[in-house]
Amino acid sequence: SQGIKQEMINSNIDFDINKIDKVINASQDVHKEIRKLIKVISLQSSTYNEFEEELYVEIKSFKSKTIICPSLEIHGEFQDISENTKMNIKCIVKEALTNVIKHSQAANVWVNIEKKDNRIKVIVKDDGIGIKLDMNKMKEEHYGLKFMESRVKELEGKIKFSSDDKGFKIEIEIEG
Repeated sequence: SQGIKQEMINSNIDFDINKIDKVINASQDVHKEIRKLIKVISLQSSTYNEFEEELYVEIKSFKSKTIICPSLEIHGEFQDISENTKMNIKCIVKEALTNVIKHSQAANVWVNIEKKDNRIKVIVKDDGIGIKLDMNKMKEEHYGLKFMESRVKELEGKIKFSSDDKGFKIEIEIEG
């Protein structure tokens, strides 16, 4: 894509360089997302290190989009959990982090994922403004929360949302 840009510059074609840069950046982002999807679709058995690394990559991506300071802690062995469970955990964490950026006005967010015995616990907590709505009404109005709830239900787990003036917290428990 950079080569095409250089050819256009060399050929004296009249164009907006900013628009070309935006197209290049968008195409690179799409390429990255397609590569991620191919990896998920292939359903190759991830090792613990790959699962952990993918979560750290998500945190790195989060850091590049915001000034909110993230923390990720992972405890336990994840080799024996299904690819579907790993994919759902990653999607839930990504959605939770997206919600933190959009709604929390937080300075910090903590993500803790722990596997102990045959249980997996995921906690995402921020120190933002919280949500001042009735929890049942909140789930109806916030599609991201409904999305997380449906993924946890697919895994036959439990999800709990809590909020106060010290932030918002999501707690998930699933069989592992």
